[in-house]
Formats: sequence, C-alpha cells, structure tokens
Amino acid sequence: MLDIQIQEALEKNKKVKLIAYSVSPTIEERTKRVLRHFLERCGCVELHGAVYTVVKELLINAVKANYKNIYFEDYNPKNRAAELIGYNTALQLFKLELNRDESDYFVRAARRKGICAEMVIGLERDTLVVSVTNPVPMTDIEMENVVRKLFDAGNCECMADYFLINEDDPNTEGAGLGLVLVTMILKSLGVDLSTFGVVSRDGKTEASFRVMLNEDTMRQYEAATKAN
Repeated sequence: MLDIQIQEALEKNKKVKLIAYSVSPTIEERTKRVLRHFLERCGCVELHGAVYTVVKELLINAVKANYKNIYFEDYNPKNRAAELIGYNTALQLFKLELNRDESDYFVRAARRKGICAEMVIGLERDTLVVSVTNPVPMTDIEMENVVRKLFDAGNCECMADYFLINEDDPNTEGAGLGLVLVTMILKSLGVDLSTFGVVSRDGKTEASFRVMLNEDTMRQYEAATKAN
C-alpha cells in the first residue's frame, strides 16, 4: 500500500507524509522505502544511505523533543537560578529514563496525547525536499545550543574538528551531536548549508533541508567519501 502511495505522489508531483511516535523499525523501513523511490526517480539511489542517515537523525531529535516535553510537563521553575540548576538536574534524570527499559512509557504517552513527529518528503524538479516537524517549541537555551552547534559544525571539515573546538564545553544539552553529523553529511553532498535549518515558531519546531539530485551531487559525494 505504501509503495502505491509513493508512486501516486511521484506521478502527481505530490509529497509523502509519515508520522512517528517513536523511531521504530516500522518507521525506519517506511522512511527508507520513501527515500529510495524518490532517489531512484532521479537516478541517485547511491545517495540513499547518506540521505537516510540525515533524515533519521532529525527524526530522532524530534521524537526525543516530544518525549522531553512529556517529561517536563509539570516542570515550572520560579526564578532564573532555579531554572538553570533544576532544569539541568531534571534533564539528566530524563536522559536516564530514556536509557531504561521503561522508556516505552514515553511512546505510549506520546500516542495517548497525540504528540508525534511528521516527516514530509517530496521532489521539486531535481531537488529532494525534506522537513521533520514536532509540535514542541524549543526553549531559549535549546535554541542557543542549536545555533551554536550549527555554526561550529559549518566551520569544521570533520567531526574531529568539532570535538577539538568544543573539548572544554561541558554542555551536552539539546540536539547533541546529531546535528553535527547531519551538517557533515550535507556538506559531503555539496549542500548549500543555508538551505538546512532548524526553526522554532508557532508552537512547533521544524528541521528541513534540500539536496539537489544530479550528477554534480553524485560526484561531490563520491569525492568526499574517497577523501574520508
């Protein structure tokens, strides 16, 4: 059924939307299938692994943000000091919960509350356009961290460079290294980083990117892969 929907989208120049309450094997497989169809249409199926990794990282960030929103529902600091100290402590507890077997609680809670991530994948001529949205706005602290990570990653040639310039930074909050990895992969695809961004507005957060599917992108990626 999914393959039929994808073919119809390709024939009618429409986009495909997937919703996810978790990054389950089913969601992963559906995402791979959608991307493969779009990439095959443009003769760029060799980029599947790289593009899928980018989409999956963005999806993981969105789903984790949804879970964090559920966890912090009743968190309401009364002043700036309490916000910084209490938030960081609560954040560590949240991360511990995600690593426990009981983390399935967040999946059930997300379904019950209707809090999901939405992936929209489509083609605009020879350009793959992807957005991942979740119904949770970022805090000022989270937004600052994302902006800093994207800026630093944009000025690095590889992950090792990023670690070097941030080796003394104790702050591990936010989207973590996922956005750094995404930036590095997009750079290897020759993507103009101005077309990749994370915005938080109107009560939601959206991460989106665009990849041109042509011979230049294929050559760029092949060269970058050989160099690494």
